[in-house]
Formats: sequence, C-alpha cells, structure tokens
Amino acid sequence: MKKSLIFSFNVLTLLVILALVAGAMGQGNKKKIYVPYI
Repeated sequence: MKKSLIFSFNVLTLLVILALVAGAMGQGNKKKIYVPYI
C-alpha cells in the first residue's frame, strides 16, 4: 500500500510541475511540447 501511495504522489507531483512549467514557459516557443500534458 505504501509503495502505491508514494508512487501516486510522485506522479501527481510530476503532473503539477509539468503544468506549472507549461503555464510559465509553454505560452511561447515551447507550447507545442507541453500541449499533450495539459
């Protein structure tokens, strides 16, 4: 159970970081890279 909880938390953290990066930098020339993650 602990392993799956930690794994889920890590995935959520990664998604949040990707969303933040896409919001901060993805509006310019890197937009097409981060569109699939939004």
